[in-house]
Amino acid sequence: MGSLRLFLAISVLADHTTGIGPLQLAPASTAVWLFFIISGFYMQMIASGKYGNRIWTFYTNRALRLYPTYFVAAAIAIPNILPTLPAAPLKFLTIGANTTLFGGDVLFYLGQHGRLLVPPAWSIGLELWFYLLVPLLARCNFLILLGTMAASGALAFHMEEIQPWSSYFFFPANFYLFGAGMLAYRSMRCVSESPRPWRSVIFVVAVAGFALLVFRPIIPGFRNYAWAQEIVLIASLPFIFATTHLLSWDRAIGNLSYSVYLLHEPVMSWLGSSPSGIETVAITIPLAVATYILVERPLDRWRQKRVRDPAFKASSSAA
Repeated sequence: MGSLRLFLAISVLADHTTGIGPLQLAPASTAVWLFFIISGFYMQMIASGKYGNRIWTFYTNRALRLYPTYFVAAAIAIPNILPTLPAAPLKFLTIGANTTLFGGDVLFYLGQHGRLLVPPAWSIGLELWFYLLVPLLARCNFLILLGTMAASGALAFHMEEIQPWSSYFFFPANFYLFGAGMLAYRSMRCVSESPRPWRSVIFVVAVAGFALLVFRPIIPGFRNYAWAQEIVLIASLPFIFATTHLLSWDRAIGNLSYSVYLLHEPVMSWLGSSPSGIETVAITIPLAVATYILVERPLDRWRQKRVRDPAFKASSSAA
């Protein structure tokens, strides 16, 4: 699934620049929605698996995953962006959003995205609200989760009827996407325990789902509907994961997606107005590789040790 995640990150990059040559990728908004579904899938997996009741370890490991790379991106952006940030009246919210990631979605919702050092981080702020609820949501039954998703979807529909794009930056109206990802993971057992003759079917469904999402621009009647792409991802996600989760090269590719997503706009700030997508990719990808090797990989080893180490387990259970 790493290849899909990097494709979505590069799609956001391409949408924020002049494009990557003749390539037509997913619109940034669609890519972000699909990211939310994937996030729900992974959070259900890790919360119901290796973390168990260790809620404090879950929260702190999420922080160790998100914040270091964000601070690298913010440090790159500061020389170019900080002098241009508007001052009051939203000074405290601006400071909070740029230091804690909480509130970036609120600034975007208020039309104040120019106050963020790393604008794409607004979606990370929105994900943080979801992470706070994950330990509870991962254990709630199917009907409660489905009902909450239905309320979220109805709210999103109502907000869009009143004002288009008003729901995009509002967590309650986006929750149904995270919830859909969680339900997709809960269906994994049916896929993972399928008899051997069905393995070829799993592979075919995974390839078909991946192809539909990647080649969306050339499929008439499908490319213009984000909801159709969301349904395809939700339906094929268990199959894509079952097919790719043991592929080390796919996992290595996916490790770059978060860095690419956050780093591309700080890179753009150094390149000037309307930078080309090719130029931005050429700088962002090596920078993402360096960030992964120097920052993310060492911290990831420590995060995994915290999950396995009995001392960490005991302290987390006590907390």
